[in-house]
Amino acid sequence: MPEISGITGKGLSTAGRLPGNGITSADVKNWLGSSSVTDGWYSTTGNGDMQWGKASVNVDNQTITLPNMNGTQGVCAGLKMTIDNMQAYDGLSFSFSLTPPGTGPTFTYSLWYETADGDIVNLCKETRGNNSSVWTSPII
Repeated sequence: MPEISGITGKGLSTAGRLPGNGITSADVKNWLGSSSVTDGWYSTTGNGDMQWGKASVNVDNQTITLPNMNGTQGVCAGLKMTIDNMQAYDGLSFSFSLTPPGTGPTFTYSLWYETADGDIVNLCKETRGNNSSVWTSPII
């Protein structure tokens, strides 16, 4: 994946958060799928306020810190990434870990692929308990 050099806050009509385990292809398309949104890292913001709920980045150790947003469905970070000539790869996987353990009850991850025709396909989506183990999913 491309290095995390910065993160851009992007609000949503649902008070700045994606709807947990109910994420749909329309949610993803509206948030990251727009042609006006360039490839890169994005974070939800609260109530359209770019400061409240904004994630931060440590470029030295390549981590994203998500803020504590009590009373909400949480905050999320996402990556929009174009992979040219994807069919040429033998295998592709995506990994991440959420630390420290116990910082929240659950987290949801979701991977989506947009076809050349503009259809969005969900590769995987799951809600897990928060622990420090690395989650890895083969994509192809």
